[in-house]
Amino acid sequence: MSDLRINNEFKNLIPPLMAEEREELERSILMFGCRDKIVTWNDTIIDGHNRYEICTRNNVKFGVLKMDYDFENEEEVKQWIIKNQFARRNISSYQRSVLALQLKESIAKKAKENQKLSDGRPEKGSQKSANLNSEEKELVHQKSDKAIRGIIFQKSAEHINDTKEEKLQPLQKTSKPENDNLKEPIEVIEGQVDIDECIELNLSKDNSELKPIDTREEIAKIAGVSHDTIHKVETIEKEAPEAVREAAKENVISINKAYKITKEVKDLEEEEKENKAEELLNKQYLEKAKQIDKEKKIADKIADVIYGILTTTVDEERIGCYLEYSPKEPLEKHIARCDEAITKLQEIKSIFENMKKIKVVK
Repeated sequence: MSDLRINNEFKNLIPPLMAEEREELERSILMFGCRDKIVTWNDTIIDGHNRYEICTRNNVKFGVLKMDYDFENEEEVKQWIIKNQFARRNISSYQRSVLALQLKESIAKKAKENQKLSDGRPEKGSQKSANLNSEEKELVHQKSDKAIRGIIFQKSAEHINDTKEEKLQPLQKTSKPENDNLKEPIEVIEGQVDIDECIELNLSKDNSELKPIDTREEIAKIAGVSHDTIHKVETIEKEAPEAVREAAKENVISINKAYKITKEVKDLEEEEKENKAEELLNKQYLEKAKQIDKEKKIADKIADVIYGILTTTVDEERIGCYLEYSPKEPLEKHIARCDEAITKLQEIKSIFENMKKIKVVK
């Protein structure tokens, strides 16, 4: 059986299973085996912590799916873990936002790196390339073909810091490079080329392609919500009393309601804040209960319409009873009423069909 490592930072990104969910998972594994593979990155579990614990404790065999070459670093792994949870678990917008917010630090770091590179982009004729150290020049040199197509460097990276004369190297004859991003075409001829000039040009183009990153927008994209929702969830997580956070997490109240309560109790003393939050939550629960009661009555009426006709035996004798004890009206009125009822049923059917098309019905 594979001996895998557990990274608590990775593990804690995943919301823990409820007690019932965990019991059901263990029962399934003991009955049918571990049907889903444990996913790893460099022998560290990135998906399947619960399955791994259950299998090792009960000596159940399991498969391993290695993703060693799918990610360059731990930050990419974290993003994959969180996005994978969105795909596999039915979690609320609030929970998705909380998960995505755990990536804020790494996204902000990437945004700063992009900004730094963009701000350091040399303008034409600048000497910023001369300030690069040998490692930076080597990195740019390796990317140079993105900016200047057709130029073939024959000089190794370790010679870039030599004298100006040594930087000029013979070139093989090549075709004229095509670079739509350059204002002026580069003439490539048999002769010499200034490597620093090419590095400077490459810096200018490479960094100009870097798009600024809005951290909140990126987090919102990952969570599949608006950036305003991300702002509200972040505020709730930082400032709201625990009861409000739990209510939002369990989808008992909406994000907007939780945010409103959070702002309303923000400036109160801690004990008073908790009490006021409970009071406002109870008010919300009462309003929601009234709304649920109203919606249930509507649901009962629709059910009566649909199931009432289905569960009623209809024949001439029963219709005769209906006519006998109902208000005396011409048969034409009863027939017209039936036509209206059929029209209503057609409308209900049409709504169901539309809901099925847009996959509202789960």
